[in-house]
Amino acid sequence: MRSGRKKPSTYALLFSYVLPYFGYVLVLALGTDALGKAGAYALALAASAAGIAFAWRWYLPLPGPRSPAGSVAAGIVAGLAGTAAWIAIKAPFYEAGKEFFHRRQGQLNLSCAQCHDDNAGRPLRGDTISYGLGNGYPAYRLEWQTVGSLHRRLRSCAFGVRAVQFDYGSPEYVSLELFLAKRAEGVAIETPAIRR
Repeated sequence: MRSGRKKPSTYALLFSYVLPYFGYVLVLALGTDALGKAGAYALALAASAAGIAFAWRWYLPLPGPRSPAGSVAAGIVAGLAGTAAWIAIKAPFYEAGKEFFHRRQGQLNLSCAQCHDDNAGRPLRGDTISYGLGNGYPAYRLEWQTVGSLHRRLRSCAFGVRAVQFDYGSPEYVSLELFLAKRAEGVAIETPAIRR
């Protein structure tokens, strides 16, 4: 830290790192409908940059770089590297989940896509077929009389089509959950939801 510069309080440090993040998230949460996806992302990046510019005086350099600018640059590079690594790690699971969603299975020889893509919104045994999104889970299901996980719902669905019920947390259900999360991108999170 430069000599003569007062050490910032913990709250000032927290504020300087949290403000850009919340600016980004808040604009995306509120502005997507009004501005469209591209406009909301552009405004979110601008809000995040404004937050960084406003809180610049509170940033502390990392031990390596000697200046706040070097510290911020190192943070951005580390964040981009982490994002790239995370995408590389998730990619095979996403593809496996997509394949699982479209694969016919069970004694009824049905795929998830046949119900939740082709027949979504249609009635089935006194209920309406959902779009197969996991944005409400964990959810309170009336048939369970308690809150249950998405994996519990996937097992119930497999039971309904007389297919193999995998264990909770199995690679098959984790991959399917990732695929369903990608399908639900842009849909409001409503957990804990209430389902029949």
